[in-house]
Amino acid sequence: MLDIPDDTFDAYLFDCDGTLVDSMPLHYEGWLHAIREQGAKFILPEDMYYEQAGIETSKLVDLLNERFGGNLDTTTIASIKQDYVFHHAYTLRELTPVADFARHIHATHPVAVVTGGRKDMVRKSLKAASLDHLFELIVNFEDVEHGKPAPDMFLFAAEQLGVQPERCLVFEDGELGIQGAKAAGMKTVYVDRTVGR
Repeated sequence: MLDIPDDTFDAYLFDCDGTLVDSMPLHYEGWLHAIREQGAKFILPEDMYYEQAGIETSKLVDLLNERFGGNLDTTTIASIKQDYVFHHAYTLRELTPVADFARHIHATHPVAVVTGGRKDMVRKSLKAASLDHLFELIVNFEDVEHGKPAPDMFLFAAEQLGVQPERCLVFEDGELGIQGAKAAGMKTVYVDRTVGR
């Protein structure tokens, strides 16, 4: 169940993975596959993966190397992981409560995706979930200096939509995204990863 504020807002911003699309388990599989392919003697713990939801791939690789004494190469891991997810994206489905709200609000208000993911992967995920037609604007870490939990992506999305940050409502499943949205002065809706399942 989503706890959506009664207030009205001028724009609505949505994370993609784990918010609009039930893709977090697939991305986790991709991480495990990529780490195995590199012959690492450790895995990415599931709780650490979900705690870092929304973080850039390079930063998560740095955290893994630091925590487990590894020497994973960011570019190689990112490439293997993205290829895995890209080739399995056809399995992805919407998270219905959030997707239904996005379809409803899209008819009357500006909407955007604000994500830590690569834009090509996000577009493929949205298409697999039949949500791609809702979102003309996709903002990711490439558009700004700092990704989540910094407020940069959220502020950039508001600017692109021509609305004040405090007039935006953000849907997020990750704590880093919630922090970034709040730092941007926006209200948030937390999306539990079990919603719609």
